[in-house]
Amino acid sequence: MQTTKLSKKAQIHSVIAASSGNLVEWFDFYIYGFAAVYFAHNFSNATSTLFAQIEIFGVFAAGFLMLPVGSIIFGKMADIKGR
Repeated sequence: MQTTKLSKKAQIHSVIAASSGNLVEWFDFYIYGFAAVYFAHNFSNATSTLFAQIEIFGVFAAGFLMLPVGSIIFGKMADIKGR
């Protein structure tokens, strides 16, 4: 396999691009985690505040736990189809 050495400028550009993509990827989880306390009162039918927050954070946990599953599925698809 042939490898090419990137210039320092290209390496910095790659790190900035990867970091920006990671920020965008995790931004929705940050916002949902921060606002989940407020969502609990508005979107839950639970009679207790505690149960409402448990429901809302359960949805957060389900989304968080599905990340590796999606990575496996779409990673396999990317390996098969390629670019």
